[in-house]
Amino acid sequence: MTSMKTNRSPSTDHHDAAAPAGVRYAPLWLAAAILVGAALRLVQLRSAPPGLHFDEAVYGLQALEIYHGSRPIFFPAYTGREPLYMYLMAVVFRLVGIGELGIRLTSALIGIATIPLIYLLMRELYGQRAGLLAAALLALSYWHLTVSRNGYPNILIPLMACLALLWLWRGYRDGSVWQLVLGGAVTGAILYTYLAARFFPVTVALFFLYALLVDGRRFLSRFGGLALAGLAALLVFAPLGYYFTRHPYYFWERANQVLLIREVGLLDTATMMLGNLAHTLGGLFIKGDVRPHFNLPGRPILTMPSALLFGIGLLIVLAKWRRPEYMLLPIWLVGMSLPAILTKEVMPQGQRMFGAIPAIYGLAALGLDRGLAWLEARPNARLQAALPAATLVVILGLLAYEGAETRRVYFDVWTKQRETFYIFHADYVPLAEEARRAMDEGHTVVIQSLEYKHPTVVFLEPPTTDALWTAGASTFVVPGRGTEVLYLWPRSSNPLRAPIRAAMERLVEPVSAVEDPFGGVMLHVGRLRQE
Repeated sequence: MTSMKTNRSPSTDHHDAAAPAGVRYAPLWLAAAILVGAALRLVQLRSAPPGLHFDEAVYGLQALEIYHGSRPIFFPAYTGREPLYMYLMAVVFRLVGIGELGIRLTSALIGIATIPLIYLLMRELYGQRAGLLAAALLALSYWHLTVSRNGYPNILIPLMACLALLWLWRGYRDGSVWQLVLGGAVTGAILYTYLAARFFPVTVALFFLYALLVDGRRFLSRFGGLALAGLAALLVFAPLGYYFTRHPYYFWERANQVLLIREVGLLDTATMMLGNLAHTLGGLFIKGDVRPHFNLPGRPILTMPSALLFGIGLLIVLAKWRRPEYMLLPIWLVGMSLPAILTKEVMPQGQRMFGAIPAIYGLAALGLDRGLAWLEARPNARLQAALPAATLVVILGLLAYEGAETRRVYFDVWTKQRETFYIFHADYVPLAEEARRAMDEGHTVVIQSLEYKHPTVVFLEPPTTDALWTAGASTFVVPGRGTEVLYLWPRSSNPLRAPIRAAMERLVEPVSAVEDPFGGVMLHVGRLRQE
């Protein structure tokens, strides 16, 4: 190809002889990947996905605490939340204002920043073209796009993992102590993001244990720097670690809710883990996460072309198992899939294994890169003459397919489904608006909510904390007859039990109804009868 023509250089201690040494116009190709990735992550950010999910609103409320001056090391509410994502969100609130846009823009910016970081890491490991391909595949990934447009902290794990491993690998390869220390510090900082991130230090330890076994001489020569990296990780983690020593319940609370070993015996745990492993691997190619909150139900992570490239990449790294830089990706994939494999919920679990996404697309990029390098090495003059143009067509065709499929599935299918609309509590958005309007007019407002003081409503309209709230479908409130009493009931997400519904039908007269985009009613507004 003309614009991505590669040159080969003699083998170094970290590149193959067949690996491309450089790519023409690499900064422009990288900029194009970033711009396309940014467009996918920013367009229609207010409306896709619709609504504002309970958990997104929780993170927004916690970011507001930071915005207003609180400096927590951990949020114990809502089963416990690590705070780094909320600190970043508070900064975004300063820039764009408080609102649902600020919540999702935080994730979008983090997702965009991950694109150049996977490029830098893959370039260090396997060469520039592999880095560019990994950046492009990640930019066009449906899975990464989905998480980049939701307000959840696991979007931070791939970014910080790429940064940590970039510095750790450079430091290990070149004997640079300061880069090892930086990588260790980021490894400690990743523990401030999300529960599943606790497996990243385990993944790093597994990688360097492997390096000791297959690359012992170099490992021992770097041991001092690696020890300092471990110390840096511990020092960065120390404030949060100290908090957990004072409050061990919060360290274990969420883990106790999901870990297999807490529910079944050791033998059953092993059996279920094998099943979880099979489902996790199947989630790459066959059947992905079935929950509409995290995926178009059942859609596998990889498209057919990227799955084929992933398989080729996996075979390549396994064939080069004696070189630690090649085994980094499969170790990363396994280590960061453990949060899903070790838990008991519906499998596969996209949100818990999200930290593995750079390894997945890194393997696919490596498969394509090494396949092209193999063709470039063939001693066939006719092939060599046609190869540059053919390579460009293949790469651009693959990326066009990946991008078009991602755009179609996300914007034309997933975001427009009724199930997606309600799973993101879109019916609570007009509820919040109606409650605020009624309170401003002096009415007493009763919110017949799925959750007491539902975070979506409270974040969007803070004055609604002063409304009268019911919790779930089993309670009903009849306030005193001082002012007009309005009842707001999101019917689709909060079906009432028969006695409560009978009481409402007897005591509350309909005033209006808000329709959803699918022709149904998503919000009932009623008035307490005055007889």
